[in-house]
This record gives sequence, structure tokens and C-alpha cells, in this order.
Amino acid sequence: MSKTTRRKNISKSEEIRLAKMDLKPLGYRFILDEHNAPISLGAGGVGSVYKGFSRYSGFQVAIKCLKNEYIQDRDIINKFLIEANIYMELDHPNIVKLKDFISNEQTNFRSYAILELVDGIDMRYWMKRAWNNTAIPIEIAVPLMREILEGIQYAHNRKLTMDGYDGVLHLDIKPGNILVTSSGVKIIDYGISQGGNAERSNRMMYSLPYAAPEQLSLDSVLDKRTDIYALGILFREMVTGQTWIPSVVRDTDVIRDWIKHKTLPPISESSGNDNLNIQLIIDKAVEKNPNDRYQSCEEFLIDLEEL
Repeated sequence: MSKTTRRKNISKSEEIRLAKMDLKPLGYRFILDEHNAPISLGAGGVGSVYKGFSRYSGFQVAIKCLKNEYIQDRDIINKFLIEANIYMELDHPNIVKLKDFISNEQTNFRSYAILELVDGIDMRYWMKRAWNNTAIPIEIAVPLMREILEGIQYAHNRKLTMDGYDGVLHLDIKPGNILVTSSGVKIIDYGISQGGNAERSNRMMYSLPYAAPEQLSLDSVLDKRTDIYALGILFREMVTGQTWIPSVVRDTDVIRDWIKHKTLPPISESSGNDNLNIQLIIDKAVEKNPNDRYQSCEEFLIDLEEL
């Protein structure tokens, strides 16, 4: 990214002041703690999420905004706007719901997505805290995986009013983008999504350990099967408690080579799980050639139901 597209970083106190100033006239504001700072719910590569509430309804919400260094980056802003448009048209119990989107003169044209506040934690932290990075029991992992598949399936099959979005690809499925709640899961972060038949363009911001081989080439056309691959990697991590690429492997070129050529080791090597049917499901989902994978979430679900 060109440095000329970024605004110079400002201090934390100035960021807080701007955030409070921007949201105040709109009926939304941050809940402040004793240190007079917004309550952060987390941050990704380009955005931050804060806990807030509506002064009109009293309902708590999650407020997502771009980090200050990206508020003048046109490519990032466009992705943020696309994400808001996608959420506006997705209505599924396993996908976080957009309540409002704000970008006007009252916010100095800074953009804010107002999302439902989910009472849960991301799956990576949940696996660490609840299961100590060991395998999630099958009787828990399978129903959760079913919900994730149903949410992604819905998005894949949802025709949006936006041009080119004959279905929606997520393209960044990973534990950090799955929230675990007391009643199930919520899928978040459609920030780098694209239409089901769209060609690649611009830079991509996927998470490398969950990327399908075709994602590594900007010349590739992605489709539902790209998400299927990531879903297979995610399911493997759930039933083993381990990432397939060890954390000690940090060289990007090595990781990319593994994604393209290395066969994933059997799940029994990472855990005591030697369930052949689960192994077969994962193997089919993570085939290097998209034609050899499940062709849809529906196919994945059929085999999952037989466990």
C-alpha cells in the first residue's frame, strides 16, 4: 500500500475524541469506562470494533470503524462499503446482523457500521480458554460446524441487489471470524467478500493458513469451493485442536508452498481422533484441485449429517 494514501497516525486520546465527536449527533455513542476510553471488542487488520449503544432505543450495539491510517485509503473504504451492503441484505441466524450504516457530513464522512452486539467470543479464544487448544468433542464440534456451513451456504446462495453478487463468498473463514455464543455461532467479517462469480481484483487480505491454493494466484477466479477449502481447514482445527501449519513455520514462501503442494497430515497425528468418516470429510473439503472438493456447502452438510 502506498504510504501517500495513509494519514499520519494520531494519538490515542485524539482518536477517542474524534470517535466521540463523530458519533454524538447520530444517536450512538461509545460506552465509556472509568478511564473515559471506548470499550474495545477487538481489532483486525484495517478495522476496530467498539461496544456502544443507541441513545434512542437503549440497545447495545457493536460499532465497527476503519483504523485512522485507512480512513483515506479508497480501496479499503470501498471494501468497507461493500461489506456494509452485504450485511444489509444477509438475514440469517448464524450471520451477524447489520443494524445501521453511517457515513455523512456529521461524521466528517468517516464510515461506521452499527452491528448487533453478539454475546460471545471468537472461536480461537474459545478453543484456547474452554478446551486448552485440544480437540473439541465431536458431539459439540459437529453441530457447531453444521451451523457455520448453514450460514455460509445461505450467503453463497443469496442473490444481492449489487451488480456481480450472484451469491456471496466470504474468503476469510477462520476461527477468529466465528463467534461462539451460548446458543450457537455467528459468522463475522465479510470485509473482503466478493460475488460468487467475480474475478479477482486489487489486493487481497486473506489469512494465509486458511487460504485455498487458488487464492494464492491473482489470476484465479474464486467460487464457492474456495470457502469450502477454508471450512475444511477450520473443521480439522476444531476436531484436532491444532492448526495444520505449525506456528513455528513463519516463512511466507514455505507456507505458500505447503498450501499448494503439501498433503495435510492425518488428524490422528494431531490428536487422538481416528474417526475415519471425519477424516474422509476433511480430505474431500481440502483437496488441492477445486473440482475434487465438495462443490457446495449442501454436499458438505450431507456427509456431516451422517456422522
